Amino acid sequence: MPDISEVTLFLLLIALSSLFAFWAAVYFFTKRSVPGALFLSLSEISALFWNIGYFIEIAAETLSFKMTGVKIQYFLGIPFTGVFWFLAVLDYTNFRRKSFYPVAVLLCIIPFLTMIFALAMESHELLYRNTRLIESGSFLLITKDWGPWFYVHVYYSYLILFASAVYLIYFVKNQSVMFRGQAGLLLGGFLVPVIVSVIYVAGMNSFMRLDFTNIAFTYSAVVMGFAVQKYRLFDIVPAARDRVFESLEAGIIVADASRRVVDCNNSALQVFPLASRTGTPVEQLLNETEINADELLNGKIFQTEKHGNIYQIASARLSEGMKQSGYILTLHDVTRLKETEQKLNELNQSKDRLFSIIAHDLKNPFFGLIGLSEILMQDYDTTDDEYKKMLISEINLLSVNTHQLLDNLLDWSRQQTNQISFHPELFSIRDSLITALHSLNQIAKSKGIVIRNNVSHTVLVTADKYMIETVLRNLLSNAVKFSREGSVITVDLTELPGKTCSISISDQGVGMNKAALEKIFSPAEKPKTAGTKGERGSGLGLILCKDFIEKNGGTIRAESELGKGSTFTITLPVT
Repeated sequence: MPDISEVTLFLLLIALSSLFAFWAAVYFFTKRSVPGALFLSLSEISALFWNIGYFIEIAAETLSFKMTGVKIQYFLGIPFTGVFWFLAVLDYTNFRRKSFYPVAVLLCIIPFLTMIFALAMESHELLYRNTRLIESGSFLLITKDWGPWFYVHVYYSYLILFASAVYLIYFVKNQSVMFRGQAGLLLGGFLVPVIVSVIYVAGMNSFMRLDFTNIAFTYSAVVMGFAVQKYRLFDIVPAARDRVFESLEAGIIVADASRRVVDCNNSALQVFPLASRTGTPVEQLLNETEINADELLNGKIFQTEKHGNIYQIASARLSEGMKQSGYILTLHDVTRLKETEQKLNELNQSKDRLFSIIAHDLKNPFFGLIGLSEILMQDYDTTDDEYKKMLISEINLLSVNTHQLLDNLLDWSRQQTNQISFHPELFSIRDSLITALHSLNQIAKSKGIVIRNNVSHTVLVTADKYMIETVLRNLLSNAVKFSREGSVITVDLTELPGKTCSISISDQGVGMNKAALEKIFSPAEKPKTAGTKGERGSGLGLILCKDFIEKNGGTIRAESELGKGSTFTITLPVT
């Protein structure tokens, strides 16, 4: 009479294995969006069918009932377990390709044929032949001879399992520190059922000839459960790490609690190549910068320049419960942000300058015009002709200066909003100089200023004619504005090597000191020096000159000495 206690204990072990397989299948299915989880769920479903079938095989007392249990084991069970494990390993380690699912279907062909042959085993002897019952200790077991397809099934299953083991071992060996623990547990949970299965099939199991492979899957499920709880195995996996971590534009460096680098992404390697060496101290990583490692890891944010780009580096602490486990360093390329900030500052300066011009420079000339015109109106009949001419001359000068200010203001605002079109053309720089001089002759005469134009020959340049004439008009106007009465303004043109010409406009006016000279082209600076007849300037003219000349591929520079005058020189490419 069989010992009921031994059979019952073994059946309880199978039932326990089934419960763990069911729990693991459900849990992994809830994580099915994570690489590897879906196929592990399918593998545990296979293990569940295997356990249920083996439970029936052991519990049944007749050959027909026992063979029913065998069929259940082969129905989505034994033939598919190894294949699903292999697919889980490939998916978990990010070994996917575009043909992944077609390959998965091909891998399932032999297991599917094995299942079909098992379900119809009464009509052939491809899997088993000469099946019979034997007593082994307390157990009534099936013994059988193996058919030809059984060897196909066994060799194919172990080939798949061997490939899984080799690839997973290789993966664990080459994996970064942060994933070795979870990958090692996955490998441990995988190898035990494989070893037990080999022992059974090879006939090395002397314990009542029982198959403990399905019991080994209980161990596998326990290991998986431990991995899930301790390492949050399917919260972050290498496949997810590769797809997300490496695609981040921000650089990420992970350090352990001892401040040693354990992982990083490609973006971080572009800034700190040393991060590729696992175990590199964070202090060594930051040696080539001025960043203090202690301050950085305590939360201070730094900026550093590398390869012409500006990076902002910050850190955060990693912890497990109350215990600190490491640090994560983030590197953001803020070059464009800094450039945008600079442009915004320039725009703000331009806005302030615009409001200042409208509030003061553009309004003040009208007080002069109104005052002079009122004097002329009220005292016209009693005023001599000389005084009238003087008033009219002053009104004309104020009007011309105000008109030029308006022109500059409009050109500058259009330049700031990119509304000035750029049309380079071939023209004579001498003709443009004559045009600009003609527009200022009357004002120069009113101050007794002589303008000497030493440009006697034609030089052709390719540039935007409107922009260049605006530049020449502004430079000549400034020379007249800051020249003393009876002084001389000189205009020279020189052809330089390299198909370039320079135009110089020199005056004998009030000049500038070194500090003022350094700031004359800055949008943030408002001119403080008035003209020799009290003319006020907005400073926009010189800013426009610089923008327009550089737009045409030229340069502008100024030389000046306080009390002796100034020389402005522009260069332009010659055709």
